[in-house]
Amino acid sequence: MNRYKAFNVHERGYSHISKGLPRQDNSYSFSCDEYAIAIIADGHGSPQYFRSDVGSELAVKVCSDLLANLISRKKDARKNSENIKRFIKRDWDNAVLDHFSNNPITEEEISFLKSEIDGEDEPRRRNKMSQYLSYYLSGKLIQKAYGTTLIAVAACDDYTLGVHIGDGTCVAFYEDGSCDQPIPADKNNMANIAGSLCNDDTGCRVYFFEKRPVAVFVASDGLDDSFGQGEQLYNYYRQLCLDIVLQNEDCFKSLQKSLSVISEKGSKDDMSIAGIYDEESLRILSSIISKRLKCGKLKYQLYSLQETNGGVSEYSLKAKKAKLQKATEERLSYEMESNTLKSSLRKLRDNIFRLRSVFNFDDIESVNSRLSNFDKQIEQYENSLKSVNNELSKLKQKISDLEEEEQRLNCELASVKSDREQFINTSQQYHSKRNDENNEASRCESAESKYKMAAQAEREREEDYNSARQSYLDAQTKKNELREKIKQLEAEISDDICKLSFRKEQTDRLTTLPNESDDSDNDSEDSN
Repeated sequence: MNRYKAFNVHERGYSHISKGLPRQDNSYSFSCDEYAIAIIADGHGSPQYFRSDVGSELAVKVCSDLLANLISRKKDARKNSENIKRFIKRDWDNAVLDHFSNNPITEEEISFLKSEIDGEDEPRRRNKMSQYLSYYLSGKLIQKAYGTTLIAVAACDDYTLGVHIGDGTCVAFYEDGSCDQPIPADKNNMANIAGSLCNDDTGCRVYFFEKRPVAVFVASDGLDDSFGQGEQLYNYYRQLCLDIVLQNEDCFKSLQKSLSVISEKGSKDDMSIAGIYDEESLRILSSIISKRLKCGKLKYQLYSLQETNGGVSEYSLKAKKAKLQKATEERLSYEMESNTLKSSLRKLRDNIFRLRSVFNFDDIESVNSRLSNFDKQIEQYENSLKSVNNELSKLKQKISDLEEEEQRLNCELASVKSDREQFINTSQQYHSKRNDENNEASRCESAESKYKMAAQAEREREEDYNSARQSYLDAQTKKNELREKIKQLEAEISDDICKLSFRKEQTDRLTTLPNESDDSDNDSEDSN
């Protein structure tokens, strides 16, 4: 007796609506006393697959008919797994060719593909579309225009099987509340060669579940690309399981409405999801699934923290520390240079003070006046000397007196010249020292400015480092807290699973005991 119910929903993607393109996803579900089936097909989006919306619709119909026929006729599905792959491809090809014979490619479709080729800038894609156009015009490889992926799940009393061609995901939940993606990945997809019903080798995988699932969901890659392949995707399906328990079939109306929102905020692609579920088992497992949902959210937070460390990576922290050390070294270097220049400036100022005590060389008028006096004295003595020399030539008789006077005047003249020369040298020395003082003061101010800027940079780097280090330490603390919460939740989940298993054993024992009693009564009647 089949215990599974089935559902399916699909919605046109945000990008398809904005571009005026049709919905290329199709889905189907069916449940009866013998079996339950859920199927989705995602038509390819590239321009050369311009009938992929029809291709996905035909894929859903062909697959549903094939699986329903297989189960209804009690065929051994495990022995027919290769036939399932072959018949899906065969029946879909036939359905496509029938559709094409009744609906030849139109001028509008050809014009659409040509315009897409003309607007394509990437050479490889342009060449590929041009090649397909030539095929279509010559009536070859018509199936390519209908290209689509396919994911299906079917369950009956004897088995649960999954069929997968191309991308998209199948997520299954089990009696302990755990979930996984049971159908093995297509190696071609991993090599960026997507499986498709329009290929000669479709890459079809048929998988038989090793243990009975309580729910199985299949979805197109539009949903996967919105949530990723990790805990976020599993959390989405865990929440869907809880919604089924709380809202029953009403939850699928909300699910239908939510797909357009997910598409707009996420991948922008078409959205389709279908599934089979045992509502009673989900109700029993709801508390465990709820805890697994909480645990999944914590794991996602932990993963995010492990990736970001509170927005500060170890590399970033080391880089900031290196910058702080460099800023400190620069500050110490400028501080040393500033102190050296200050010492040199003090020596210069001492020399200037010593020279200034002799004369105020800063007073230019006094200096010029002093020099003028020296010049006047020199002129005076030179004139006197000339007069004496004239007198000497005239008065040779007074030569001895005049020679004596000459010697005296020469001595005075030499003394004045010596004083003047010494004064000029002292003045030059003074002005040289003043220039050195000004230069040294300027360099000292520059060094002091650099020192202040370096000190400021050091403080900023220190604040940046301390802030980054605090964020890093906070992230480590948060990660430890999250790990502890995850550990607690996983322990609670394990306890709940043990309790559930114990209740199930008790229920099975209570169910078995009356049967044994009935058998004993029958034996006694036979003996009488």
